[in-house]
Amino acid sequence: MNALAPLLIPALLGYFTLALLLRRIPLRWKPLFLLAAAIPTGFGICSLMLFFSLWAVPSKSMALSVSSGLAITLLLGGFLLRQYSKRTSPAPSAVELIRQKFIASMPKDRGAILKFVLWVISLLIFLVTLWSVIQFFLLSVSTNITGGWDARYMWLLKAKFMFRSPEAWQDMFSPLLSWSHTDYPLLWPGTLAWGWNWMGQESLLWPPWASLGFYLSCAMILVWYLGTEVSPLAGGWGGTFFLLLIPPLFWSIHLYTDLPLAFFITAATLLLLVALRSGHSRLFLISGLMAGLAAWTKNEGLQFWGITILLLASMKILSKRSAPHEPTFHLSPFLWGSCLPLVTVLIFKIFFGKSGEYLGPEHSLGDIFARIFSAGSETGLILLSFVRHCVDFASWKGLWIFFFTACLVFFFKKNRRRYTGILPTLVALINFGYVTAFLISPADLNWHLGTALERLLIHTAPLALVFSFEILTFRKTAIQK
Repeated sequence: MNALAPLLIPALLGYFTLALLLRRIPLRWKPLFLLAAAIPTGFGICSLMLFFSLWAVPSKSMALSVSSGLAITLLLGGFLLRQYSKRTSPAPSAVELIRQKFIASMPKDRGAILKFVLWVISLLIFLVTLWSVIQFFLLSVSTNITGGWDARYMWLLKAKFMFRSPEAWQDMFSPLLSWSHTDYPLLWPGTLAWGWNWMGQESLLWPPWASLGFYLSCAMILVWYLGTEVSPLAGGWGGTFFLLLIPPLFWSIHLYTDLPLAFFITAATLLLLVALRSGHSRLFLISGLMAGLAAWTKNEGLQFWGITILLLASMKILSKRSAPHEPTFHLSPFLWGSCLPLVTVLIFKIFFGKSGEYLGPEHSLGDIFARIFSAGSETGLILLSFVRHCVDFASWKGLWIFFFTACLVFFFKKNRRRYTGILPTLVALINFGYVTAFLISPADLNWHLGTALERLLIHTAPLALVFSFEILTFRKTAIQK
C-alpha cells in the first residue's frame, strides 16, 4: 500500500484544479470526467513542479516539489470547500443525489425499459472487463517489474537521475548516454521521480501503479465522452472495446509512455469537440491544458499541439469567411491553457534537451528535406507496414477496419454532426507526421517500423474508436447538435 500513497496528492490536485476550472460549467457527467482526468492532470502538474524545482534549487528539489504539491492541493481544496459552504441553500447529500438520479432514470415505457436493461448489461460487462484487466495487469507487470527497453534505458533512467542525484540531474543529457532520447520532455520521468520523492525511496512498485492510472483514465475518458455525446450504451461498450485492445494494455504493462501521451491527446481532442459544440471558453482552456501536457510528455505530443493549433486557426478563418452568422469559437483560451506546459517544453528544449536523433549537428534541415523528397520505395514500405498493423485483428480487434468504414460512411453522410470531422482529420494528420518521421529517421527503417509503429498507432487509437462509435452507432436525438 505504500506504493499507492503517491497517488493521493496528484489525484486530489488534479481533481481540485479541474473542479475549479469547471465551476458553473454544465458539463454532462461531470463527476465521471473529473474521476477520469484527475490523476493524469495531477501527474502533469507535479512533474512540472519537480522540473522547476530541479532547475532553481537542485539540492532542495525533493522537499520543494513535494511541499509545493501538498500546499497547492490544500489551497485549492480549501478554496473549493469555502465556495461550497457559501451556498445559500444546503445541497443534498451524495446519497440523496444518487437516489434522486436513480429515480429520475427509471424507465417509463417498454422501449425505455429495454434501453435501461441494455445499459445495465453494458455497464456490468464493462466493470467485469475492467476488473479482469486490472488483475491481468498486476499479475503481468510483476514478471517484468522494470518494464521494457525504453522504460529501463530512457524513462526510468531519467527518473533515477532526478531522484538519486538532483544536484547532477543534468547529466541525463550527456552525449555518453547513447539512444536515451535526451530531447524528450520529462512528464513521465518527472511523475516517477515525484512519487519516489514522496515515498523517500526508489520503489519498483510505483511505476506500475502510475502506468495503470493512465491506462484506466484513458478508458474512463472514453466512457465519459461516448456516454454523454453518443449514448450511455455506447459509453459502456466503447470502454469495454478499448479494454480488449492488446497494444495499449501491453505497452502499459511494459511502462512505456505511449499511453500517457494517448490520454492527453484523447482528452484534449474530446474536450475540444465538447467546447466547440457548447461554446464554453473554459472547456477550451482545459483542452489547451491537456494539449500542453501532451507536448510535455513526448515530442509526438508537441507535434499534436502544433497540428491542433493549425487546425483551429484554419477553422476560425474559414468560419469568418463562410458563415459570419455562426457563433465563433474561442482560440485564445486554448492557447492560455497550454501556456505553462508549452513554455516549460520550450525552456527544456532551449537549455537542456537541445538535440536528438532527428535534429542536431549531424542532421541539418536541408538533409532532412532532401531525404523526404528522395524517399520513394521507403514511403511504400512505411504505408504497407501501416496497413499490416491496422488489419491485425488479434491486436486491434478490427478497430482500424471499423474506423476506415466509418470514414466512408461519414464521407457519404448528408446530416453530419458539427465538428465530428475533426476526429478523422487529426488521426490522418498525426499519422502523416509519423510517416514523415520514419522517412527521416537515422535508424534502420525495418527495425524502426518493427519497434515503434504499433506504439505510435496507440496515440490515435482512442480517437479512431470514438469516431467509429459516433458514426456507426445510433445516438440519442436529444443530444444531436
